[in-house]
This record gives sequence, structure tokens and C-alpha cells, in this order.
Amino acid sequence: MGVFTIEYQQTIRPVLESAVIDALSKEVKEAALTVLKKSATERIYDAYSPKYSHRRYDINTDDEVYETITTGNQLTITAIPPLQGTDYGVALSDVISDGLTNYNMPSPRPWMDEGIEENIEELESALARGLHRQGF
Repeated sequence: MGVFTIEYQQTIRPVLESAVIDALSKEVKEAALTVLKKSATERIYDAYSPKYSHRRYDINTDDEVYETITTGNQLTITAIPPLQGTDYGVALSDVISDGLTNYNMPSPRPWMDEGIEENIEELESALARGLHRQGF
């Protein structure tokens, strides 16, 4: 009788984990940034009147305002656009998502959370593409 054994812990798991980390830092990161930029456009800039719609658009849709860190099997994206004028220790992304009234925000607009939640399938597809690129 033949015996077939898969050594998942020692053989497959380390290679698979490395592939997931690589896909997170490439395909998933790019897809997530695209989703977040689209969400910012729809929920922040298109919400203003045409007079103000592009006042800070160029700043807040650049890749530089998103800090991305991949640690282990986790991708963390933080929006770090600067406030105009004096820095009071509050991030612009928090002002918008929390709807801080002392900054004249009309209401909370959790654009990052909503953008990601509405596009989970797209991000899962990006992960699958990244794994496929690496032979999985």
C-alpha cells in the first residue's frame, strides 16, 4: 500500500505564509489604495458643492497620504493627510471620518471603513491574484 503524507506545518505553511505576505504588500495593497481613493472621491469630495470639491483633492488622493505597513499576515493602511493651517494633533482623516463638529464637519463619513467593506470581494480577488502569481 502506498502512503501519501503532506507535511503542512514544516513544508507548506512557511511557503504559503510568505506568499500571503508578498501578495498583501503588492496586489492587495494596490487594490486597497484604489478602493480608498475611490471612496474618498465619492464620500468626501463629491459631497461638497462644486466650489469646494477639489480644494484638497490633489493632496488627499496621492499615494503619499497613505502609510502602508505589512507585518505578518496583516496589511495596515493609515490615511495621514495634513490639516491645513495649524496642526492641533488631529489627523484630517479623523476629522472627516468622525465628523468633528469643531472642524465644521456636517456628519461622520467613515470613508475608509465603508470603502473597504463594500469592496471585500475585490480585495479577496487581489489576494488570489497575488497567490496565483506565486504558483498557488
